[in-house]
Amino acid sequence: MADGLTPERVEQAMARPGVGDELRDLGVRDVSGFPDPEFLWPERNEARIREVVNEALGPDAAQAKADDLVRGLPYLKADYEAAGKLHKAGKMTVDGIEKRRELSTKRAHRIYRQFVADAVLFDDAGLHPGPGYRWDPIELDNDPPRYKLIRA
Repeated sequence: MADGLTPERVEQAMARPGVGDELRDLGVRDVSGFPDPEFLWPERNEARIREVVNEALGPDAAQAKADDLVRGLPYLKADYEAAGKLHKAGKMTVDGIEKRRELSTKRAHRIYRQFVADAVLFDDAGLHPGPGYRWDPIELDNDPPRYKLIRA
């Protein structure tokens, strides 16, 4: 099953008043055998079912970890470029980013994870977001421009 739609999470959502009815209306069917829960649903409704489950229970741990790449305050372009140069040279460390740009450890960790996950790329073409990501246009309009990663 897809991320966020584990049988356990669907079972928990189905047990909530109103949510279970909405999921049944979307075609979710309980085909459980003892002792493990199992559900089937039409593939065309999967995105909406995922939304309903996440609204009822909150995002699962895997999704929350992925979302950590896009949380937090925006960065200066120089923060990303310094980390990108280190990453391109194969010398990127959290400590190196933290010291080079005088960032907090938490912010240095986030930039590190963004580069490792290829959410942010730095190459001969310069700084750009990786596949599935983009820069928040609102933050780019600031003076000076700020770079905040969001999902495309």
